[in-house]
Amino acid sequence: MPFLAADEIREVSREYNERLDATIERIEPRPVETVRALNPSKEEVCFAQVLYSETKNDEHRIKIGWTTRNRVRDQFRGSTYCEVAYAPGQFSALAYKSDPQHSNVISIHERYMKGRTTTLETIEWEHAIKTAIAIKDAPEIINPVPNSIYFLHWETFTEGHLSLPNWAKGKVADYTIRKPGTKDVLWAFYSTETVG
Repeated sequence: MPFLAADEIREVSREYNERLDATIERIEPRPVETVRALNPSKEEVCFAQVLYSETKNDEHRIKIGWTTRNRVRDQFRGSTYCEVAYAPGQFSALAYKSDPQHSNVISIHERYMKGRTTTLETIEWEHAIKTAIAIKDAPEIINPVPNSIYFLHWETFTEGHLSLPNWAKGKVADYTIRKPGTKDVLWAFYSTETVG
């Protein structure tokens, strides 16, 4: 990618942020009309399933979305969004039938298309699809986590629910999201350079 001057970067960033804000704003639940307007591809549905299953927080969802896009870019655990989303052992709600979210996440799009989602599910699924489409089509220059292809919900591990994965043991994350007003890490993002 050619070098962009600072004012060009600001302009690209401004345009993208305006588009993202417009794209991910919550809308009234109208399942059939809305999904016809969005017309998501199979790849966008797989991408949205990752976002829907991982978090409901907008900031976290955007960072996880870019990390997922990075995996596709670097062909880490697959070269398409569906391959990456369903790679063994990666996104628990998609990879493991034993995960409590599995059946909900796997069936969300089909249920949404048939108008069989709750109001909250409808809002969250529409938001996940819109975010996935916006990130998939965005310019790389505004990627907030350019090297990150690994991430984990740190709280899940620090509260003792699971063992920290071997790849994260003793590593310092490249990027973290902290609980507001604290130093407690909620999400930790790593690159191949850090983990490898």
